[in-house]
Amino acid sequence: MVRGKNDIEDRRFAILEAAYSLFGQQGYVHTSIKQIAQEAGVGHGLILHHFGTKEGLLIEVVREWIVNRGLVEVFEDVKKAEDSDDLMRMAIEHVANFRNENQGWFTLMLSLWLEARRNPALSKTLEEIYMAMRETIKELLHRWSSDWSTDQLETYATLILALIDGLTLQFSRNPGDQIVTLGTIGISTLLEGKQKGVDPN
Repeated sequence: MVRGKNDIEDRRFAILEAAYSLFGQQGYVHTSIKQIAQEAGVGHGLILHHFGTKEGLLIEVVREWIVNRGLVEVFEDVKKAEDSDDLMRMAIEHVANFRNENQGWFTLMLSLWLEARRNPALSKTLEEIYMAMRETIKELLHRWSSDWSTDQLETYATLILALIDGLTLQFSRNPGDQIVTLGTIGISTLLEGKQKGVDPN
């Protein structure tokens, strides 16, 4: 029987959902293809057909949840911002809400960080993801103010991303209000320094 395109996509997405859930609960190392297949209700071979390896599956899971959902949705949220202060507040709230609603995200990223140290393919994926996140932040900063040099945008985007990562690590069990409050304070302090001509380089 020839399956329709929608059926194939549904099965592929079921695999991604199952992998995200199990990687988030157990970590990458402790999750097997067999467990993912059982969770998704598909055969072991179908996972290999779509993703090649467990490593390939991890890469696609991270791209789906971090890039396709996290970064795309943040732009939809901040389009509603009325001014620059509102823009930054909404952006940091989006990050906090996204991470609060996707509890497996942090374990997933930890798995990627750890595995990337010894796996060139995962290291490249991690680099691409952080590049995409920096580009998103740079675009938000440019919307906040057009008075940026290329080097300043890169520096401040890197600092803001490090701030968000650090807060997520500290408040991984409850990443809601504390990240919003401290993240807003931290980013506001950085941007106030920019307005006063402080150069972090």
